[in-house]
Amino acid sequence: MKPSYTAGPDVHVLPSALPVPGLGHQPVHAFLLRAGQPLLVDTGMPVDRGTSPTPSGR
Repeated sequence: MKPSYTAGPDVHVLPSALPVPGLGHQPVHAFLLRAGQPLLVDTGMPVDRGTSPTPSGR
């Protein structure tokens, strides 16, 4: 896991990357926005899609 860093006031980046054969790496980050109610924005790794249940439970 790569170390996190600050992208601006109250914005923290949790970096990750997915290797793309022959091209390099595809950045896939999560962002923590610190405020009265902190918000985590997780862009998700493409290889993880479909591995967690949907909100409806399907």
